Amino acid sequence: EIRELNKTYERLTTRQESDDGRLQKLKTQIRFLKARREKLAVPADVTSLKAAIHTIQRAGPVENQYSELLLAVEHKEKELESALQRLPLWTGRPETVDTLQCPSMESVNRFEEKFTVLQRRIEKLQDENHAAAQEVLQVQAELDAIRLARKVPAESDLDRARSVRTAGWSLVRMKLEGDEPPAGDLSAFTGRFDGDLILPDAFEKSMDKADHIADRLRREAGQVSRKGELESRKQRIEKTLKTLEKSLADARSEQTVLEAEWKQRWKAAGIEPLPPGEMRPWLSDVQSIREKTAVIRSEKLKAETMASEIDSMKTLLVQALSEVGKTADTGDPLSRLAGLGSDYVESQEKLQLQMEKIDAELINRRQEKEDVEAGLAALAEKFSRWEDRWAETMTAIGVDPGVRPAAAMMIIENIREAETLAGQADVLKKRIEGIDRDAGTFRGQVGHLVDTLAPELGNEPPERAAVLLNSRLTEARKLQAAQQGIKAQLAAANAERTDAEKRVADARTLLDSLCREARCAVPEELEQVEKRSRARQRLSSELESIGTRLRELSAGATVDAFIAEAGSVEADSIDPGLERTAGEIETLEKERSALDQTIGTEKGELARMDGSAKAAEYAEEKQRLLADLESDVEHYARFRIASVILARTIEQYREKHQGPLIRRASRLFSRMTAGAFEGVRAEYDEKDNPVLAGIRAGENNMVPVAGMSDGTADQLYLALRLASLEQYLDHNEPMPFIVDDILLRFDDARSAATLKVLADLSQKTQVIFFTHHRHLADLAGNNVDSEVLKQHLLV
Repeated sequence: EIRELNKTYERLTTRQESDDGRLQKLKTQIRFLKARREKLAVPADVTSLKAAIHTIQRAGPVENQYSELLLAVEHKEKELESALQRLPLWTGRPETVDTLQCPSMESVNRFEEKFTVLQRRIEKLQDENHAAAQEVLQVQAELDAIRLARKVPAESDLDRARSVRTAGWSLVRMKLEGDEPPAGDLSAFTGRFDGDLILPDAFEKSMDKADHIADRLRREAGQVSRKGELESRKQRIEKTLKTLEKSLADARSEQTVLEAEWKQRWKAAGIEPLPPGEMRPWLSDVQSIREKTAVIRSEKLKAETMASEIDSMKTLLVQALSEVGKTADTGDPLSRLAGLGSDYVESQEKLQLQMEKIDAELINRRQEKEDVEAGLAALAEKFSRWEDRWAETMTAIGVDPGVRPAAAMMIIENIREAETLAGQADVLKKRIEGIDRDAGTFRGQVGHLVDTLAPELGNEPPERAAVLLNSRLTEARKLQAAQQGIKAQLAAANAERTDAEKRVADARTLLDSLCREARCAVPEELEQVEKRSRARQRLSSELESIGTRLRELSAGATVDAFIAEAGSVEADSIDPGLERTAGEIETLEKERSALDQTIGTEKGELARMDGSAKAAEYAEEKQRLLADLESDVEHYARFRIASVILARTIEQYREKHQGPLIRRASRLFSRMTAGAFEGVRAEYDEKDNPVLAGIRAGENNMVPVAGMSDGTADQLYLALRLASLEQYLDHNEPMPFIVDDILLRFDDARSAATLKVLADLSQKTQVIFFTHHRHLADLAGNNVDSEVLKQHLLV
């Protein structure tokens, strides 16, 4: 209770000091605001002036609009005058253009159509007339050619010759029958022939002529027929020509009538018209002039209205200014008058605003002063109640009531500290008892261990015995570790010895195999066999060289078996195996180079040596190096064959799977990048190595992997992995696909798209996605179907 009374005292004291200072500050502010209020003048009533200015502002920049309108009217009048000067066939003022009685555009179009149809008709008739005349000339030329070549007999000529022959036969028959033919008929018949012929000769002549005409008709039947056909054709064409000439005359007559009608349509306008096709743009120009005239007339009327409005606004503004004691002239621009009025209104409004602000602050400060005074009165009453409680409390504990709270709190703290020290002494006493109890237990346990493990330490103090036992334990552990290490070394040495023995046996087997294959009695002959083999390879043809190379690479197997063996290699082990093989090949190459240098050095030394004992040593060293080199060559050959197999397997895998894999990866990559890339394409770099590049959407630009951001490169890699996984799942049993925080460098849009791709993959196999980020789980919940997504919180 004393502590609570002390806090109450401090709180009341602090509040009293704060309220006293605040009361003095408020009194000072009230005096200052009253002085400012008295210095301000009374603002004028600007209601009418504000209304006038508002009217002008609502009208906008009317003076500028008026000036611009006048300039526009002047410019359009000049354009109109220029258009009138360019207009042909008519001169006059713009005002009279509207009075021109011109045909409508529809009428012009109709006349143009009639003129066009009629002109086409005339041209067609002229062409047909010309063609018919040309055809008549052509037919006549053929007829003339037939006549000039030789006169062709007609059927009528044959009929007349036969009639003469028949008449002669009648006379001859009369003679044969003993009758005398009439003298007139006889002289008429014989007179048809040249000379004085008797009846038999004349009859013979008539027979010859009739036969001759018949023979000619038979021989020249084609020309006869052609002549008849041409004459008939000529008659038809001449008849058609007369019809065409009549139609042409009628069409020209119609054209004359149409031209007269066309000119009549323009007579009211006093214009001698051009053809309809040329009058259409003329009418368009006239219509444009009429429209410009109407616009100018409308804008002039608008300018007059604006001038009247400006004068009215000036009068209204000058009157409003005079009401507040400001002098202005209606001859001044409206903008100047409006600016003068706005400045005055703004000054009066600022003055009014200052007065209102000061009045509001005075009201607030006076209200705050009353609140502070009321708070001080309530605080005094609380102080009185606190003093009564304080006196009662101090009397109850035997302290003078006049003691201040700070002194009373010091007394109380001393009492509390004494109580705390007494409590700590009890705790320490109990702790000492616990330590003694633990020490007894420790001595008992150490004694038991000494009796069991080291009786010779029975006379040692428990502490000393415990240290010695711990040292022995450490030493025993070291010995156990050393024993285990020796056992491991022994096992490794045995394994290495077994491996070495196996390698030696393999080397001997290989050497024997090489000797049998090379048909050598001793291994030393292999060098000469190898030289002969190389010479044979250099001299063989290209086909034999390729075959030999394939047999070497296939280690004696057939090419088909070699390809089948290469195809059985797991695709996922190719890259690690290739890297491992490449490293081993590089190491062996370095070792072989070092051995070659050593052999060269040894050969030089051998050449400098004489027949001393060292020559045998060097020869022995040479044989040892050759044996090591043979083993290394064997390893190199194996690694080289493995490298070729891996390379061919990689190429076969790429040819088999690259097309479908790239197409599927392209679709997945486009989805994962939210459409920013259209897909992926296999390209070749400047060294002709196959590389992948992204195709940017809309631009069709190729972006290499090095030019992609980290997030985009991750998305490309994931698309390729998912495409490979889908191909694997199409031919194998499904297995779970587990990923851990693969979306850390993806934005939200691409993360959502990737989650949808993984949801689609879950239709083929289980997908497990680990993440430490809550917002990725929320993205999955918002973008993946709840029936597909199952979330588990690992806490």
